[in-house]
Amino acid sequence: MQQPHFLTTRFGVGPALTCAVVGLLMWLAGDVLMVLFASLLVAVFLDGAAGWIGHRTRLSRRHSLLAVVLLITVSTIAGVWLLAPRVADQVDQLSRDLPQSLDRLTSALQQNAFGRWLLQQGESMGKSGQAEGEALSEVGRGLTAKAASLAGMAVSNGFGALAYLVFAVANGLYLAAELDSYRNGFVRLFSPSKRVRVNEVVGVSIHSLQGWLFGIAVSMTILGVASFIGLSILGVPLALTFALFTAVMTFIPNLGPVMSVIPPVLLGFAESPMTSVYVLVFYIVLQNAEGLVLTPKVQQHAASIPPALLLSVQLLLAALWGFYGLVVAAPLCAVGVVLVQMIYLEDHLGEDVDIPGYRSGTES
Repeated sequence: MQQPHFLTTRFGVGPALTCAVVGLLMWLAGDVLMVLFASLLVAVFLDGAAGWIGHRTRLSRRHSLLAVVLLITVSTIAGVWLLAPRVADQVDQLSRDLPQSLDRLTSALQQNAFGRWLLQQGESMGKSGQAEGEALSEVGRGLTAKAASLAGMAVSNGFGALAYLVFAVANGLYLAAELDSYRNGFVRLFSPSKRVRVNEVVGVSIHSLQGWLFGIAVSMTILGVASFIGLSILGVPLALTFALFTAVMTFIPNLGPVMSVIPPVLLGFAESPMTSVYVLVFYIVLQNAEGLVLTPKVQQHAASIPPALLLSVQLLLAALWGFYGLVVAAPLCAVGVVLVQMIYLEDHLGEDVDIPGYRSGTES
């Protein structure tokens, strides 16, 4: 007789049926699933923060959660009240200064052979046979039209992203308020003989996810502050806006830091080419320091994610669900690594696994 699959044996769940259902849901409602996972991230973060406060103040979990929500709400309102007008002015200034920076960049490229070669490649995008100035003008008009189209898409997607964000936060609050109840309800879906192990897997997954979230929050704060100080010293305009942008993009490992460098480097040409070079060097040093020193410290409570695996998942989810998939790729990887280690490596293959906060072999 054919032996049942290990997932069926351990958890009472048919893996083929489960994968088929999950795959169908991801195909039909991938964006919705991404938002629901974002809600879970909010709930897990709030639960971890409430637990941290409750451990140090001996407040009940409900009171600790209320304190966390009030603290975040007050901080957000104060931040918007103090920073929003300044950031809005800087964004308006950016829309005026960026074209000048692009003109300076074009002029700088024309000063050397390699730069002229780059411009000639841009010229080839225009109509063949046109004069150089006409070809570059055609390319400029094309880029301007493309930029306008992208700007319109950004505004449209921005409203959609804001709606998703509001839903994720609101739903996350509901989840955080009764997280134990939802967790117990999920565990009860499995047979009684498997519930202890399922509960353990869920607990380790939540712990790893909390470690990743708190680690990335520390990284976002430190990189945002360091970026503001560094850009201010270098005399780069809109230092506050770029610092906030850097902090937000830090939530997306690998790709986010690269994207955060582009706007300040381009605007640096509004001051001088050397300012742009200084900004690039500063960001390279900052990002390497974060990757070599800060990340290992703040992420020590989360499961280690191989960089190549993370980048592959980011590209895959970005291709499937765009920016939303890119945002949730890293935390999804953090949970996926835990599940693979505990369910497949430990339960099925019988190997010891190394997960922060979990001692392998305690449950067979």
